Amino acid sequence: MSTKKRDRESKGLSILKQQGFVAFCRYRVRKIIDKCHNKFETYIFYNEGLLAYYKYLYWRFIVKRIFLCFRFVYIPKNFGFAVCGAHGVGLHSLLYFISKLHARKISPTSLSTRIKARLLSFFLPNTCAISNICRHTGGGVLPLGMFAMRKDVTKDIALQVNYELSRNTDFSIWGITLDGRTEGKEDLLYYIAPEHKVPVICIVRDPILALISAANIGLNYCCIAKKITPSSSVEEINAAIEEVMSERIESLYEIQAFNSAYTTILDWYSNLSQMFPYASEILYIDTSDLIGSKTKQPYKKLLHLLQIIIKNFDLKVPDNFDFDLKVNDFLTHNLPLEFEFMNHKICVSAFKGAFKIGLRQCYHYSDKKFYIDMDYHSSFFPSRRLFISTSSKSFPASFVESLKKEIEKRLEVIYNKILPYHSLKITPKIFLDFLARNLSKAEILRSTFDYELQHVKQNRPDIVATWEYYKEFQKLFTPTKGDL
Repeated sequence: MSTKKRDRESKGLSILKQQGFVAFCRYRVRKIIDKCHNKFETYIFYNEGLLAYYKYLYWRFIVKRIFLCFRFVYIPKNFGFAVCGAHGVGLHSLLYFISKLHARKISPTSLSTRIKARLLSFFLPNTCAISNICRHTGGGVLPLGMFAMRKDVTKDIALQVNYELSRNTDFSIWGITLDGRTEGKEDLLYYIAPEHKVPVICIVRDPILALISAANIGLNYCCIAKKITPSSSVEEINAAIEEVMSERIESLYEIQAFNSAYTTILDWYSNLSQMFPYASEILYIDTSDLIGSKTKQPYKKLLHLLQIIIKNFDLKVPDNFDFDLKVNDFLTHNLPLEFEFMNHKICVSAFKGAFKIGLRQCYHYSDKKFYIDMDYHSSFFPSRRLFISTSSKSFPASFVESLKKEIEKRLEVIYNKILPYHSLKITPKIFLDFLARNLSKAEILRSTFDYELQHVKQNRPDIVATWEYYKEFQKLFTPTKGDL
């Protein structure tokens, strides 16, 4: 017997003796998954637990293969709305706000429908989260995550859609999110399209700010930080910024082939046009209206739009909803903190529940955490409300102070990580100056904007008129007196 195999068996026996049979099973499953080298499965197991992994396998091997002839089981045709448009901060915020809407059923479901739901949930237990016929008391509004219908994340979109639906609970109506123009998406939309047309929410933004946000929130500032030192001059910093920007702008040459890093950010009309055959009404929302108290007005419009199609439900905004909550920024991108402390699994998050920024958003995940502190304010992020929880059923009060000291140490690491951003981030002035010196790249952007903004220009010119930096961008192509 090899030394490595002997060590593995020794570790397994040690876990069995010290932590019990369940921990031993979890250890063995983890080893099997690691051997499979399946990124999607590994993500589910490590980030969402053994039960989530079981549900994933259920959909993959049972529902999809054994019940393949009943395609409606794993590709439901009952979505009630669609979200598309500008990628970025606004999209994450809008989806989160939509998920907080409450839908209460006005008329009770018939007895026969409830019996069907019971039978369906008995023979296919995971489908009760998908089939709306078992939703007779009401619940929330569920937008699918922005990665659910993208083949670059999961090749089997049908599996991914149902995986997200099965992971969420207590929702009365659900909708799809079109994030980028994925090849083959039109065929899937045609297949799952409901019999009635649905409202479409299209979020838009000053396109210059959209590009800058994508550059800053992504890896650009990290690339810049690698190119400079604390002793770098302003000129060296600007040169590094322009070098990184130039590399990213080069990807715009590939935008027509839908291979660009920016296609999910700029595919506004491309996204929207996929929904034209199924759209009953289109609501445009500018991301500048999704900040603080300004969010209330578009929220009311959204309620009215969804209420038209969701006739059997009474929709309302929950009481004391925090419209000032920052859903997508550098802090939320680096949270939650998950670690073990005194044999307790600890989670520090900017959100109550299981929601987090990432590939898998669980907007209506069953929350069974024990909350140690639901209003924690760190000395490093004093204006941000944080939630400290544990998966245990309780937490000793005598450990709280030492736990918070440990949390502060970990938050300090995040603080130091994002601190350089503000001095290195690309500003609108830097970006426009760069384009002014590189008009060939600006021309690529202009042709892209002309195509992707055509529908919003035609239907909501008042929104386009408020885009300050887009106006500055257009001036790059306005002849000066000296050129005439």
